[in-house]
Amino acid sequence: MAQVTFGDRATQYRTIRVTHQVKTNLDRLTQEVATGHTTDTAKAVAGNLTPLAGMKRALSTLSSYAIANTEAELAATSMQSVLSTISDYSSEMGTTLLTASQVSQSVTTNATASQARGQFDAIVSAINTRVASRSLFAGVATDANPLADTDTLIADLRVATAAATTASEVVAAVTAWFDDSGGGFETSGYLGSTTPASAFRLSDRERTTLAITAHDQEFRDVLKGFAIAALVDDGVLSGDEPERAQLLSLAGQQILTGEGALANLRSRIGAAEQQIELAKTHNAAEIASYETAIGGMLEIDTFASASALTQVQTQLETIYTITARLSNLNLSDYL
Repeated sequence: MAQVTFGDRATQYRTIRVTHQVKTNLDRLTQEVATGHTTDTAKAVAGNLTPLAGMKRALSTLSSYAIANTEAELAATSMQSVLSTISDYSSEMGTTLLTASQVSQSVTTNATASQARGQFDAIVSAINTRVASRSLFAGVATDANPLADTDTLIADLRVATAAATTASEVVAAVTAWFDDSGGGFETSGYLGSTTPASAFRLSDRERTTLAITAHDQEFRDVLKGFAIAALVDDGVLSGDEPERAQLLSLAGQQILTGEGALANLRSRIGAAEQQIELAKTHNAAEIASYETAIGGMLEIDTFASASALTQVQTQLETIYTITARLSNLNLSDYL
């Protein structure tokens, strides 16, 4: 009876094919044991991929909301930090100005006014804070500083108060500059947009808007008080010590009044922070739910896969051993 055998070349190709198949199985089983999920998704869902695709799409959407939540949280936290800084400066400086005004001595007046000017610089710098290269208080004009620098503000106010001869007249001129529609603050002091920044979409059901800009009256009221005190440092009413002391008193009162109004802004941001936190918690729960459901659909028997992996490793080792032995065969050894 004739016997069919493989030639050397055919044997080589067969060995390569078997080795490749075993290596492929080894890679597949290694991945499955490592992840606990099957690599054959279609087989796991019996060919019906629609539910799985829907859950993965929902998971992707929730992940994008998670990014938006993080951005919203960063913006709200940064805004709250800036307002806290302004509030701290205002509380301290307001009291200091009122105390200094009672002394009515040029040395005290000059030192206190100089301190107020420094804090005015710090407050304007804080309001111009940027997070991730975006201004916090410039509305939709996130690429612009909301306020002009303090040198510009003081220069404009110096012109506005040039005709003033009493503390009350200086305050009236500064108030008009800040508060009048189309006045100096709106034309050259505020550089941002009056349109609030776009809302953050926290989920498919919720949005939050941090609709606070340096154009808001609460900011103007605080800036007004510091600007009045800074004008004393700039030399307004120079030589009239009683009126300069009175100006510090009026500046202190204005700052404390403005500081109280800041609580309204901080409360609004606090409400937004709470909304963001709740949305984050809800989205995280949904993400966990979808991940669990997807994991359940693709889950494998890890014990069976580990056993199969051991068998495939043994197969591969056997192939390598046989190949090594065959490569050492020499016809002359048998002649």
